[in-house]
Amino acid sequence: MSTLCLSSRCWTSTRCSQSSALVSLRPSARYIGYVLNLARLDWVRLVAAALLLNLAYPPFHLFLPSFVCLVPVLLLLHEPVGRAGRLRTHLVQGFWFGVIANGILFHWVAVAVWKFKPWIWLAYVPSILLLGLYTGVLFVLVVWLRRQAALPLILTFPAAWTALEWLLSHHPVIQLSWLGLGTSLTRYPVFVQIADVVGARGLTYLLVTANVALALAWKHRSERRRRVVLLGGVVAGLTTVGVYGIARMQIIELRRAGDVTVIQPNIEARQKWIAISQDSIVAATLQLSQRAVNSDAPDLVVWPEVALPGPLPYHARWERQLADHAWENHTPVLVGALDLRAAPDGSAIFYNAAFLFEPTPMRGRQEPYYKHSLVLLFERFNGIAAGASGGVFETPIGRAGVMICYETAFEQFARAHARNGTAFLVGMSNDAWFSATTGPSQHFAHLVMRAIETRRGVARAANTGPSGFVDPLGHPHHRSPEDVATFVTGPLITSDAVSPYVRLGDWVGTLSLLLTVSFGVIATLRRRGGWSVDKVSVESGGL
Repeated sequence: MSTLCLSSRCWTSTRCSQSSALVSLRPSARYIGYVLNLARLDWVRLVAAALLLNLAYPPFHLFLPSFVCLVPVLLLLHEPVGRAGRLRTHLVQGFWFGVIANGILFHWVAVAVWKFKPWIWLAYVPSILLLGLYTGVLFVLVVWLRRQAALPLILTFPAAWTALEWLLSHHPVIQLSWLGLGTSLTRYPVFVQIADVVGARGLTYLLVTANVALALAWKHRSERRRRVVLLGGVVAGLTTVGVYGIARMQIIELRRAGDVTVIQPNIEARQKWIAISQDSIVAATLQLSQRAVNSDAPDLVVWPEVALPGPLPYHARWERQLADHAWENHTPVLVGALDLRAAPDGSAIFYNAAFLFEPTPMRGRQEPYYKHSLVLLFERFNGIAAGASGGVFETPIGRAGVMICYETAFEQFARAHARNGTAFLVGMSNDAWFSATTGPSQHFAHLVMRAIETRRGVARAANTGPSGFVDPLGHPHHRSPEDVATFVTGPLITSDAVSPYVRLGDWVGTLSLLLTVSFGVIATLRRRGGWSVDKVSVESGGL
């Protein structure tokens, strides 16, 4: 039998080492003890931080939580660095913070997979645990850098947190780019205008830095000079970002590209794939589209992702109906559907695609765009393949850059479209599988960020909503209610400005990754060189 020392901690977070209890555990249970061995105050702080983080995101979208959501966990990381076993404790703290925060944030995935495909829990649960592990490693890293190289939290934590966001969005398996901390401010466009220089991850970096500064101000609240410097820095930073936003919103020249109708059929997720219902679904969507054309005479009609409930090559009648619809109304129609191509071995490869039907006598359509970034849990497991990059269509009101569903969460797709000279962006989504969760409102928030980053107007067509538009300043307009069959026609407001972010790319994300690696190299070299940190100076340094 082996033993594990479980130390108790009082509510003031002071560990009472003399009251430690030795609890006998089997070797197989030892690691469970490690994972659960946190003080009550630790759990309170971890849960508080997770809840505050989620309050910063839609549908709550509160302003203050964006600046304080990480303060509770930062207070844990700021504890003395020389205590034995602290790295293991911080790993556990970070793990549970990541699990709780992401478990709440991605609850819509749990609802969707349980309702439609329960077996996908086999992938969902490990994904949340993996996110928790990554967060735990981040906590250990910043504490180790502070212990080994006297690098302060205000320098290491923003870089490491932003680098983790970058790594998750480029992860070879999960590619999870959902709601970085910077996206939490999209309800307040004046404070997001600087994204046309630094992008969403630049805003993340600034917000994390503000969180660290406020945590340190609280930790050293008895030291007036330090407190004033830290709080003053946050106020100065927020003021600078706000002034830039106000000025930038006055400078950007907007123009009306044309009128666009977005169709919202509101088809229930299961019904769409019942063969006997598919023809009637297409007929109903065509009727809705015809009503929109008769009522508003738009320059372009946009249907949502997989609006056609089956592979287009298997349904020649649907293709003829859409071609006739475009020709008879003299209006191009951009439609989401499945497509397939033959593989070299003769098997069929399916793609989540977008087609543009043109109003020409030949009833033609442009080459389709195949969705490039897939949702692992729902598409790859269902035999959908990733297509090549692209997605630019020629329309009467300018070049349209298409993003299908999850692609709107990735900044590189919208930026590539802007570099290719698109006049506006189109987001096509299904979203029926979100059910009554926070997923749809969170999904819409990404397009606000993409519009500001690229200075391109956005039209969004979603099966169950919300559908609508976003102008290049990040203002949503003509937004539809959710869970109703409707159409929305509005002016597509865009601009011809080429933002610094489009030219420079995600330079803050890349820089954060390089900084984090550099910090690790510095700490490693100092350790090999026999250099040690004066613990007293680190603990009293406050940063």
